[in-house]
Amino acid sequence: MPCKNHQHKPWPSSGNHHLTIEACETTCGWCAREITPASNLRAHARRHIKNPVETRLHGITITISKAGRKRL
Repeated sequence: MPCKNHQHKPWPSSGNHHLTIEACETTCGWCAREITPASNLRAHARRHIKNPVETRLHGITITISKAGRKRL
């Protein structure tokens, strides 16, 4: 989902996919809820995937992306 600086690819809505949530993302691609920081957004997305009602999302996995501040 979009962040304030640039656009990201849309989140997959079904099938077997690997979803990478970048550190700059703040909006859930499935429910449009704004969540910060990205680590909380990843946890929120995992709840969608594990929800027994949302079976279309069960094949999607969240891949680990880099997090935190850049080193100087």
